[in-house]
Amino acid sequence: MTLNKLDIFLVMMLIDYFTGVSRSDISEQDLEIFYGLVIRDVRSKSPNAQDQSLTESEKSLLYSNKDIWLYCLTTARKSVEFQLSQHRITMRQKKSQIKLSFSDKSKKEILDYIDQREVWKINAVKFLSLIERQQLYVKMLLNDEI
Repeated sequence: MTLNKLDIFLVMMLIDYFTGVSRSDISEQDLEIFYGLVIRDVRSKSPNAQDQSLTESEKSLLYSNKDIWLYCLTTARKSVEFQLSQHRITMRQKKSQIKLSFSDKSKKEILDYIDQREVWKINAVKFLSLIERQQLYVKMLLNDEI
């Protein structure tokens, strides 16, 4: 069995598992696996994605479990929002350090750090926007089922 066939086999097993199991019986480990799939799906929507697109079986797994898909998207969104909050606090601290710093070298190090973190922030906000867009899409799918 090649790796590709093995992957397909595992995904098909997951589809059967998630469709046949009660939502209260899904373990944390199962959710982590599903969460990883959801994150890969979101990243694949990015303009600079590097071939992270899902296979048809993986897409089928998401569409078969829209409620868990939405849960994972919501969890991812909260995680990114929390990271952005931490970022704001860290940036305030770093800016205060600049004011207290007397050395040009330490000021430069702090400013370089701030520049790097600002690039991270831009990417985090883009990722958050992708999550929110996907979240709205899954909500629309769920509303169509009602």
